Amino acid sequence: MQAFNSCAPCRQSKRRCDRNWPRCSTCSRVGRTCVYDTDTLRPLKSDVPENALYVSSDGEASSTFPHQSQPTTGVSAIPGLIDITVGIEPFRHDSLRRPMVDVIVQKEVFKIIGSRGYMHEIANLYFDSIAKRISIISAQRFYRRLSDIASSSCAADFAALCLCVYLVLQVPPQHENSMQSSLYVTSKSIISLLEATSYHSLEVVQCRVLIAFYEIGHGIYPAAAISIGGCAKMVHFAGFYGNSILPSREDEMKLIIEEKKRTLWALHNLDRYLSLSLGESSLTTPFAQEADPLPIEESLWSENITECPVMHVLNTPSDVCIGSFARECQMFHLVGRVLRNIYEPIADEDFQAEEAKQLETTMSAFVPLLYQDGEDYGKYCISYAIYGSAIFTLYGCSTENDNKANIVVFHAKLAEETSLGITRYCRRLFGNEEEIDYGILSPVVPYTLYQAAVIQIQLHKRNPQVRYEENINFLKRVLMNFNRRWLVAGKYLLRLRENSPPLLCGV
Repeated sequence: MQAFNSCAPCRQSKRRCDRNWPRCSTCSRVGRTCVYDTDTLRPLKSDVPENALYVSSDGEASSTFPHQSQPTTGVSAIPGLIDITVGIEPFRHDSLRRPMVDVIVQKEVFKIIGSRGYMHEIANLYFDSIAKRISIISAQRFYRRLSDIASSSCAADFAALCLCVYLVLQVPPQHENSMQSSLYVTSKSIISLLEATSYHSLEVVQCRVLIAFYEIGHGIYPAAAISIGGCAKMVHFAGFYGNSILPSREDEMKLIIEEKKRTLWALHNLDRYLSLSLGESSLTTPFAQEADPLPIEESLWSENITECPVMHVLNTPSDVCIGSFARECQMFHLVGRVLRNIYEPIADEDFQAEEAKQLETTMSAFVPLLYQDGEDYGKYCISYAIYGSAIFTLYGCSTENDNKANIVVFHAKLAEETSLGITRYCRRLFGNEEEIDYGILSPVVPYTLYQAAVIQIQLHKRNPQVRYEENINFLKRVLMNFNRRWLVAGKYLLRLRENSPPLLCGV
């Protein structure tokens, strides 16, 4: 794959660029992030498989790649494709609807991705990077289906999933403050087409989850709320919360069961994170039950192993070492209870206060394990961030509503200890900027960094100390680094420039 123009870093530094994708030789040599404008990418002649299927503007399939003069984005194929039905409205007929959608979506995806070889490179990059933070897709199943991406048997939902995988890999260009790109709009348009034509599948749910993950990471919160809400409704109507799964190959049945479980937990987690960051409790996914099984360990999942000697469930004790994704699910479940306690108080004030104390005790019990040392240091980074935001939210609401008896006033000491603990934790993880792996940074972390900085700004105003000032500056630098991957971090940085930034901040 090669680009029409040089990459952004080479253009800015005025260096020669060989325009190789996904990384030019110059950026590879100096070890920097290589970024191309999406609409400058083009496949090399050798990248196009001989048996690749392309759909011309009049709806006919051929093995010739479309001319580069065609638009690279936008679902523009529908009028031309409808013409091949000779006056028949295809979407009204069950026998025509799905084949029509398959052709439309495949055509649009290939306009952007270009070739099967290019998509294979994208998949490799995805599973080596951000898939570690949103671990919902089976690599084995994905690569098996990828071999058919250019054939007429490729289903629209899988083609759309390929596009969404490509979407979440996008890195903000320098000096850009929006990721509502043509690729993003096209991806959402394709998902709308699938939903409108009753394409209710696990792959469509995964597309929605990946898009919501992208939207949260770049601060597109209204759209994220719609994505999560729509996804939750689709999951409900498709019956995914039960034991039913989609028909599949017998040898992949266990993989699909685990894949569905991981997808539903990811939706559960994103729903609670969005409500936490917006300061509300309008959850669209149900509360999990104590005996609900958690995702298996990441090391097993990456090896396509679905049977674990010990099956951990939601109420697995905090002192038991489990997978990072499983621990995140436990913490987000507690976040849901925190949100309900704060924003949906009951009339029994004594019970309300007792529940708040219990939540504080339960969450604090996780901290020693989250802050573990050794080679696994950082394994529970996201869980620790979730814990911090929950504690800060409890503290912030108690100070804002200290005249209401139904909310427990948490001592500032807990918030201070949590803020300082998170700062120490981040110094070890992100202190050396040259060692930061931007590909696996989670969009969940910036909100906690922001809140930790706000706490120390408040402490510094009351009791000026050098350590507070140093910690605030350090947390700002970490947010700047996160902004290279997720634009939401930059939005929090702007709020920190205010004279008195709020602790509870929905960007």
